[in-house]
Amino acid sequence: MSFVADPQLLTSLEHDFQSTTPDAHFIAKSLVEQKKKVKKKVKGHWRTVTKTVKQPTETELAFAITSIAPDLTMQGGSSLVVTMQDPTWALMDSGFFDADKDGRLDNMDLNYPDGSRFWWRLHQFSPQSDHSIQLTFIPRIVSELMDLHGPIKVNRAKRTRAEFIKSLCAKVKDDAGKIEFYSRQLDIKQPIGAGTSNSNTDSKSSSKAKPKKAAKTVGLGAGSADLKVKGAPISALQRQTVNIILQVGDQLNAPHNALVAAIYAGMGESDLNPHVSGGVFQTTGVPSAYSGGTDVAAQAKGWFTGGTSFGTSAIAAANRGDPPWKIANEVEVNAVWLSSGGDSYAHQFPGGQEGGIREAEAIVAAGGGAAGGGTVEVNQPYYFEVQKGEDYWAAMNRLAQEVGWELIVDGNRIYYDSDLTLIRQKPALVISRDAPTVLKWNYDWVNRQIATNFQVDILCDAFVAHPGEVVMTQGFGTASQGSTAKLPGRWLIAEMSRSGGDQFSTFSLVQPTAPKKEPAPSTITKNVGSSGAPIGSITSETPGTARAAYAAAQFLNDKHLTYTQAKRTMTKDVPSNVPLYDCSASVSWVLLAAGFPLPGGISWGGWAPVSGNFMPGQAGLQSGEGNEMTIYANGEHVFIRIHPQGMPDMQGNTVNAGHGNGFCFFPWNTPGCGGWGGPSPGVGAPTFIPTHYPGT
Repeated sequence: MSFVADPQLLTSLEHDFQSTTPDAHFIAKSLVEQKKKVKKKVKGHWRTVTKTVKQPTETELAFAITSIAPDLTMQGGSSLVVTMQDPTWALMDSGFFDADKDGRLDNMDLNYPDGSRFWWRLHQFSPQSDHSIQLTFIPRIVSELMDLHGPIKVNRAKRTRAEFIKSLCAKVKDDAGKIEFYSRQLDIKQPIGAGTSNSNTDSKSSSKAKPKKAAKTVGLGAGSADLKVKGAPISALQRQTVNIILQVGDQLNAPHNALVAAIYAGMGESDLNPHVSGGVFQTTGVPSAYSGGTDVAAQAKGWFTGGTSFGTSAIAAANRGDPPWKIANEVEVNAVWLSSGGDSYAHQFPGGQEGGIREAEAIVAAGGGAAGGGTVEVNQPYYFEVQKGEDYWAAMNRLAQEVGWELIVDGNRIYYDSDLTLIRQKPALVISRDAPTVLKWNYDWVNRQIATNFQVDILCDAFVAHPGEVVMTQGFGTASQGSTAKLPGRWLIAEMSRSGGDQFSTFSLVQPTAPKKEPAPSTITKNVGSSGAPIGSITSETPGTARAAYAAAQFLNDKHLTYTQAKRTMTKDVPSNVPLYDCSASVSWVLLAAGFPLPGGISWGGWAPVSGNFMPGQAGLQSGEGNEMTIYANGEHVFIRIHPQGMPDMQGNTVNAGHGNGFCFFPWNTPGCGGWGGPSPGVGAPTFIPTHYPGT
């Protein structure tokens, strides 16, 4: 069957045909070349089920094209619709637009306008009974993103939303090169909205986040007798002082490190005694402030917020990531801190700074209600994710809409920014009401809802401007005077459409809207019970738990061992102050003492496994970070992170300049570990592989 146009239809199509030439010839040529490319064997004919039909020529295809209509949009992706007339169904019967064996259309690509960076891919073939055929093309990079599917997710604590979307784009290699991704706030963490609790109650949270707010009164209960202040049992007066400090901190929503720092400083300044001169935090220089120190609650508030006589706000210092010992010295403005950046309190505690911080951590944990039972609201980890079965493009649009940002495809580029960022671009067009190129226009400006649509028809090139760019308007009354961004006359191009044969484009303009905050993490109500009580001895904790490993790490830390690779035999009874254990042997000792299996089934009396043995599948280890305990390993080093519910976030490591080179158990965010420890394992060192035991 040959492809012959209906002579009776030619006259009625002549005008449309003339208006689309030479674009029609270019598109027809591209389609024929693409068909040859995907079939690889076409030399004039295709074989259908019943017969052999002739391939339509470039000229015949061009003559069939009646309109070319681009529709460029800021949301959801643009499209290019090519309409054809097929009066005898010769084109449809030819098999030119057939499907692969998997039922999908051939990937027929089109570069339009010719020589531009705009590449389109055939997305939909739509014949109708009136002998018309619509070919809908979408940006090629959108098609390729739609071919990739989840699941994939990343914790919000590790990447911004923009960085996650960029990582999805990086997985696509377009035929013309990689997707170019642009975001002016790529690495800027956005504010998080207020959250609400759900009604779920769980006795074991999957979250690594510390309790945010107790559901009962904060303070030490009757079960706090085992707590220590400088090595001595805590007294009734000290418990009362601690309760006031923690209750003030709870009211101010003070971070965990600020609470620990307050107790550490209070022990160092006054032994938590409010009756000494200057009070708990020793504000002797200003007797009138905090009633000379006797008003513990007022003084504690000043300590947390940076009030009179204090150097800084403990809450602010904790929010920027400072460890407790540093916060304590910064707030108190101690002489040792001012002269050398050292710790004024370390010498006062048995075990030095580590011993003092450990006492303060235990007090804060017990004061949160753990010793007496109760519940806390626990934040669940928030993930940016592509859900199972969801394609990358759908996920990217969902993620953008969730915070009210724009995801704009512009050729081989993708832009991701908020309206208030985009509106500050240099205008792409300046239009005046009386300009001869402005054909017609209309807008609605509604009181209290001023970000309304503004439509204007402009005589211009089809690709003169792009969605997400700025149009400056002049002489349009309120539309040139009002602005949601305090930038009068500026509008964002939301959409630009053009009908086949027209010489003008219709622009849909919008005023920018403010972005939404990042969604708050969900929370669960967690039963604390005894799980948040101070860590006991190794034997008092349940074997095979993070709490048992925590106790074992504390025990080994107190032995003050010296690093050596020569002695790696697993010995249950460990002497003090001797050369013993390297990184893998010390981690192995902690795990074995806590009741966990080791790679290779090694037990007491055996030679410790090396760091490269701590990989997924060994000794039941699973890939990824655990909720309470994670082992980080590569071929050169291994260390462990342990943070049971209610306990400080700690690492067991042989790399820490402030604690010697033997095994130490110290806060996760302690500086000086480089890429060999927290909080960012992998920075400055080979990538670490995280693993965890089931249930941890």
